Amino acid sequence: MNALKDICRKIIAESSPKGRAKHLLYIMHFGEIANLHDDIFGHKSNLSPSRKISSLINELEISENHETGITCACCNVYTRDNISQHIKLSHNLSITEYKERYSQEVISNKTKSIYGDRIRGDKNPAFNHGGKFSANSKNFFKYKDKSDNEVEQELAKVRAKISKSNRENGNNDTTLSYYAKQGYSIDEAKSLLSERQITFSLDKCIEKYGKDEGTNIWKGRQAKWLHTLNDKAQDEITEINRKKGLTSEGTPHIGGFYNEGTLKKYPERGEVEGILYYLRFYADDGSTFWKIGITNKTVERRFDPVEVFYNKYKLRYDRIHIHKSNMKECFKLEQLILKENKQSRITINKNGFRTTEAFSKDIHESIRQYIS
Repeated sequence: MNALKDICRKIIAESSPKGRAKHLLYIMHFGEIANLHDDIFGHKSNLSPSRKISSLINELEISENHETGITCACCNVYTRDNISQHIKLSHNLSITEYKERYSQEVISNKTKSIYGDRIRGDKNPAFNHGGKFSANSKNFFKYKDKSDNEVEQELAKVRAKISKSNRENGNNDTTLSYYAKQGYSIDEAKSLLSERQITFSLDKCIEKYGKDEGTNIWKGRQAKWLHTLNDKAQDEITEINRKKGLTSEGTPHIGGFYNEGTLKKYPERGEVEGILYYLRFYADDGSTFWKIGITNKTVERRFDPVEVFYNKYKLRYDRIHIHKSNMKECFKLEQLILKENKQSRITINKNGFRTTEAFSKDIHESIRQYIS
């Protein structure tokens, strides 16, 4: 890194911005400079040589001067105290997706400590005020001279305003847009929303009535709902459950978004039969990439038949390897293979088809180490 930084410094010292692309050192080390820059700034790969060189020097110096930091697990070169923007812009990943995939933080402990010190204790604007400065609290100072009924009306207005703002800005975790904003696909968002809705109603009851009474009220509502549901015709029950993401028996669907947390919470999802697939995708322009993934469906149901898929995305695919097992085993194998081949891992967004589990080269030989 230091050698490349010195080369960039020399190019800048010996040439004008317009002449840097012609400088001998730039020509000799073009590949190293461009590749390292684009690894760090994937969203700025079209910059001129002059700006690539200056940006690269700046980032290498920041990395060098930091006593501690975090290195991006995607590209292994970007070291800063906070890599949130780098992950979003260069690798097109949400923070949640990055943390779940690599089990790594995006902010160093040093920076967390600094952020925490800024608002810790009596430095916190809300320190020891007991709700005095919160419009969402009965103790808000502006409610001092109001009756209990007036306070409840004011609180209802404030909470309605907050709820509306969260919905409009995609910050309400009981809406699909919230999970879509985090970078999840529609299917993943639906699965996560279904899980959240189950806990949300219980959380609200506990928040309003306390743990014991709130839990009993929630259970009573569930029992009443089930009693009402059972009085309906079977076709109507099936349709209601379908809309709630349940099977015709009223149990959660096996499938959806898989991660370690989900498998611990719903172990039955890990026991269902599934496949680990490895496919080659290719376009009419000759571009090719490879993808790994898991599903409890067939490949054709997961991606549509080849010709249907082509009509949607102008891409075709070949099946290279299919491994059948339970979903828990498939998930573990998928994560292991992704980790072992992270150097060639890429993000694809082509003609509307998007995936982060793709590779720039064929990794079939690597897969054979784990599955036959």
